[in-house]
Amino acid sequence: MRSLATILLLFLSVGGVCNAVTQQDQHAARVEALVGNMTLDEKISMLQGNTDLHGYVGRTVGVPRLGIPDLRMNDGPEGFRNADRKYAGTTTQWPSGLTAAHSFNRSLMHTYGIAIGEEFYGKGANVYFGPGLNVQRISNGGRSFEYLSGEDPFLGYELVQPIITGVQSQKVIANAKHFIDNSQEGSIPENSTEKFGRGDRHSTSASIDKTTQMEMYFPPFEGAVRAGVASFMCSNNLINGEYSCQHNATQNQLLKERYGFRGFICSDYDGTRSTIDAALGGLDIAMPGPPVRPDYFGGMLKKEVGRNVPESVVDDKVRRILWAMSSTGVLDDTNPNTPDKDVTSPEHVALARELAAASCILIKNEDSTLPLVKKSKIAVVGLAADGKGAIYGGSGSGKVTPKQPVSILDALRAEEKGDIPYTNGTNLSAISETVKGCDVVIIVLAQISTEGRDRATIGLPQSELVRAVYATTPARIIVVTISPGPFLTDFAPYAHAIVDMGFPGEQEGLGLVDVLM
Repeated sequence: MRSLATILLLFLSVGGVCNAVTQQDQHAARVEALVGNMTLDEKISMLQGNTDLHGYVGRTVGVPRLGIPDLRMNDGPEGFRNADRKYAGTTTQWPSGLTAAHSFNRSLMHTYGIAIGEEFYGKGANVYFGPGLNVQRISNGGRSFEYLSGEDPFLGYELVQPIITGVQSQKVIANAKHFIDNSQEGSIPENSTEKFGRGDRHSTSASIDKTTQMEMYFPPFEGAVRAGVASFMCSNNLINGEYSCQHNATQNQLLKERYGFRGFICSDYDGTRSTIDAALGGLDIAMPGPPVRPDYFGGMLKKEVGRNVPESVVDDKVRRILWAMSSTGVLDDTNPNTPDKDVTSPEHVALARELAAASCILIKNEDSTLPLVKKSKIAVVGLAADGKGAIYGGSGSGKVTPKQPVSILDALRAEEKGDIPYTNGTNLSAISETVKGCDVVIIVLAQISTEGRDRATIGLPQSELVRAVYATTPARIIVVTISPGPFLTDFAPYAHAIVDMGFPGEQEGLGLVDVLM
């Protein structure tokens, strides 16, 4: 016989399932009522971006007469990106997605997701363009720092779930991206004004079979579905010769039909390439809208309704948008906040520091160099150690301008409560004087990375400094790397310890102190 406790647990479990089903039924009934009361023009208006952005990076208009709010969308993977520079420094710059994943900590990812949701809600946004989930397949990928999965589909599958539940608990729709097979940015020269280049994300076609798709590239997105993500962003690339944002097999058949995804798919900003094929291929919202891009899902779509695009297809798109809004609480919310609001807080700064420390990777630790012995006399070398040359995160959609970033040099000086000798390393003759009499030399090497182009090299700038310092002093040498992804370690034989921080965000220096000391 089953114990009373077992019966009670079963009852509570069934009750929880029934309650969830009831809620879903309520969302569905409400959505159907709204769709049934909308005109075709009102439906069409919800399916394309409006470039009157109100301070956000994306926006679609709602239907005020039915109480449907606008979707107010914003980047992104490292925090709320202020498109208007006058609002710089009003949000937390978190570690990048790839960096946060170094922690392997589900609980911390959930707390991180809640904090992101709080800041986006605090700025009036109700769609968070993130998390990024693409699997890293080339070592120099320019945008790999944004992506939670790294090289491991299972890691992405596991860690995306607590982030999404955290974000969406704050009445903010998470937007998992970029669906799918988006692994490179391209080889556009840095001084080029061209938007497209050889082998870039707008022209590359991923040639891929079904087995590889399911085993390698889909698992992180499957994790997002399992967590109840309310939206996806389709990518700019092609898949087996067909643009991702009109790819019926991945959007309709795989994501919506096989895995039961009920929310909407919006396009990346160069992702929509047609009206009929995109409408029938599973795209729900074309971003960013005219005049930036053609009027694919506006007047052009309206002309095709009843001819090449059944109105039922339009209804399904609106239904999905409304379901996403209803299931996350956005539909009932009258968020009064605006993008100019400062949403940083001592709690979020502390969490950013915890994440930066938890995400550090100890690559080498010869003869127990770390943790540092108290009263060690420290010198610091490298452009990236000082606030003037420090790199805290990547560029592009993931760029966030922090309010008060803490450099490694400043953090060490604060910890040691005194001056620490420093040279940026550009004058080799100054090194011997700087490190004279020191027990430990910390060399900081960093490389920037950006959306739009892949890294020209995976070698770290100033890496030659490690050998130069080694030849100058018997002190223990600790190399700290600030990296967007894989990097060459030709300097490793001359370092006693190596700590990689990824892109640790605004609390870079203090996060490192927590690890070294």
